Amino acid sequence: MLQSYYDESHELLLEYEREWYQDLAYFKTRYTGALEENNELSEETTPDDVYLVSDFLQEGWSTDPPDEADPLSSLKSLHPEWAKKLFRKIATITHPDKASNDNKEKFSKLFRQASEALTDEDYEQLLSVALSLDLPFGIDSAYLVPLLQKRIKDIKERIITLEKEAPWVWGESFGIPQLRAPLLKVLLAGDGIEKTIEELRKDIVERENQNATR
Repeated sequence: MLQSYYDESHELLLEYEREWYQDLAYFKTRYTGALEENNELSEETTPDDVYLVSDFLQEGWSTDPPDEADPLSSLKSLHPEWAKKLFRKIATITHPDKASNDNKEKFSKLFRQASEALTDEDYEQLLSVALSLDLPFGIDSAYLVPLLQKRIKDIKERIITLEKEAPWVWGESFGIPQLRAPLLKVLLAGDGIEKTIEELRKDIVERENQNATR
């Protein structure tokens, strides 16, 4: 359940980031008349054009799958036997050559996650992928429970971090200018733009109305 919530929240964060960077560019332009030369954000700016809060979640992912004949061939060989077996079960379902077109995007992502987990010896993540596929672990409970407990703790920490990010707070507070204004004030002050909370609240409402009519 936690993993599903985190995955859904992460996808939503990508949408919030797009809105956040576009709105931040809008207000900077509105109050300065021009964008900074070294930080040219525009209405067309997307999360792909700037550093994202979520980038650290993707760092190190390889888009190239392991050898198709044996998904384990390019991965480390010194893994617990249960981890190798579990990865094979996952690969049987999620490998790009085996997944149906309807599930190809979802399964390809899970396959990359499982491959990365095994490569990094992140067995908690490997278990998480197996859980999302409802696969049996085949692991002694005395070994399994601590792994799952650590995984739960890690996911909770990721959720807490995600929900503190500026784009998340901005997205979640749509329609509540009294919450958005203090956040925007702090960010603009860092660029030397000083506005009162009341000024910002008024301009935020105007901006939200513009976005709503697009």
